[in-house]
Amino acid sequence: MLTRKGHARRSLLMSCAQSSILYLPLLRMFRNSEALAADATAKPNVIFAYYPLGGYQSDLVFPGGGDGPIGSFPQNYKSIEDLGLKDQFLLYDGLNFKGTENHNGAHTQVFAGWGRANHDTGYGLLSSGIVFNHNDQKVDANDVDPTPYSLDQQLATRWGVKSMVLGAVTGKDYTAFYEAFSFKSAGEHIYAEDNPATSFGNFFGAFKSGSSTGSTSQMAAEKKVALAEAKVLDFLTADLKRIETSLGSEDKAAFQAHLSALHSLNQDIVNAKMIDMSAACGAAGVQTKIPGDDSRWWADEDKIGLVLEINRGLLVQGIACGITRVGVYQIGCTHSTKQLRASGIPKKMDKDYHEMSHGDIPGSVPIFAEIQAGLVKEIAKIAVDLKAINSGSGNLFDNTLIYGTSCGGTDSGHGGGRVPTFTLGSLGGKINSGRKVKADSYNKALVTVAHAVGETSITYVGNKTQTGPISGVLK
Repeated sequence: MLTRKGHARRSLLMSCAQSSILYLPLLRMFRNSEALAADATAKPNVIFAYYPLGGYQSDLVFPGGGDGPIGSFPQNYKSIEDLGLKDQFLLYDGLNFKGTENHNGAHTQVFAGWGRANHDTGYGLLSSGIVFNHNDQKVDANDVDPTPYSLDQQLATRWGVKSMVLGAVTGKDYTAFYEAFSFKSAGEHIYAEDNPATSFGNFFGAFKSGSSTGSTSQMAAEKKVALAEAKVLDFLTADLKRIETSLGSEDKAAFQAHLSALHSLNQDIVNAKMIDMSAACGAAGVQTKIPGDDSRWWADEDKIGLVLEINRGLLVQGIACGITRVGVYQIGCTHSTKQLRASGIPKKMDKDYHEMSHGDIPGSVPIFAEIQAGLVKEIAKIAVDLKAINSGSGNLFDNTLIYGTSCGGTDSGHGGGRVPTFTLGSLGGKINSGRKVKADSYNKALVTVAHAVGETSITYVGNKTQTGPISGVLK
C-alpha cells in the first residue's frame, strides 16, 4: 500500500513521463513514414537510356546460344561484366518493333512503342493508314494509340513526379531528324536538354527536400532539425528510464520494450534521415564539374564524354535527393552528325557516327563497335554510381531499374528487327536477371518494365495487340 509520500512520488514520475507516453503513437507513425525504417516500402525508380542505331555486326552485340546464362559477353556488353553487373543484367534477343521503323517512327517506338510516325511532323497518320515494319509485317493504324505516350511519362504522371529528360547532342543542330523520345499523354513532345548547366538549374537550383521549401541551403537547416529530433528522443528515453525502478515486473517489461522502441527510432533518425540528407544527396558535387563559361561547350564533339558524365551524375543525384523517380538518358539521335565518343574513346576516323553505322566505310565497323561499347559502358556506370549510395539497409540501385535500348536492329538499313535491349537491376529479386532471353515483341518489353515497378494496370504500350509482359522475365 502506497503512503501519501509514495502517491506523490508516483504521481510526479507519471507526470514527468506523461508526454513521452502520449507521443508514442505519433513517434511510431513518424518511424514508418519519415525514418525509412521499413525497406519493404521503398519505392522503385526507373531510368530509360537510349543510344542510336542498333548495331551493324550482330556477333558484336548478341552472344550465341538460347535462353539462359550468358557465357561469353560480346564486345558491346563486355563492360557490364567488367563492372561486376553480370548478375543484374538481362539481355533481350530478337525484339522487333511492332510498328513503323527507321526514320518513319523508330524514335517514337523506343519508349512509347508507337508505330505510325513520320519524320516531318514527329508523328501522324501515314497516307495509307497502314504501316509496315520489318519483313513487310502490316500494322493497322487502329491498333495503335492516336498519339504516342511514352512509358517514362506514364510512370512520372502516375507517381506524381517530374521526369528528368537529359541528353547529349540531341538537338536539331546535330541530326537530320530532330527527334523526341518522350511524349506526354496528348502526344506533346518532350525534347531532351543537352546543356547540363540548364538541367542543374531546372532541378537543383531551387532544391526542395521532402516537404520543405528553399534552396540547397535548406538541407543544412533540415539536418539541424533532424539532430534536434534525435536529441528530443534522447530526453524522452531518459525521462521514461527514471520511472522504471518504480514499476512491477509486468509493467517494467512493457516499459523496457517501450524504451527499446524509442532507442531504435532514435537510431533510425540518425542513420536514415540524417545520412540521406547529407551523404546520399550530393548534388553540389555534380555542379562543380560543369564548366562555368557561357560558351556552347556541351556541343563540342570532344566534350560529349564530359556531358555524359555530368548527366549521369544529375540523374543519380535526382534520385538520391528525392527530386525524381523517372529519368531519361538520351545519347544522340538516329542521324547523329558527331561521333558519340564517351570519355576514354579516342577519335580514329574522321567520319560521323551515322556514316559509320551503315558499315560500308572501309575500316569503320570495329571503330563504330568501340564507340557503341563506350556508350553502353556509360549506361552501366549509372548502376555503379547508384550502388555507391547507401539507402536504408542497402543502396539506391536495389530499388532502381535501368532500361537500355536503341532505335534499330542489326542490319545496315537500321530496320526494326532484333533491337538491342537490356535491363540492369532486379528490383530486389523481382526480375530473372543474369541471363539472355529470346523474345519477339519490343512493345512487350516496355510492358514488362511497367509490371516490374508495380504498374500492372498498364497492359500495353503503344500497340494494343501487344499486351502483357514477356513470359519468364518477372518472378
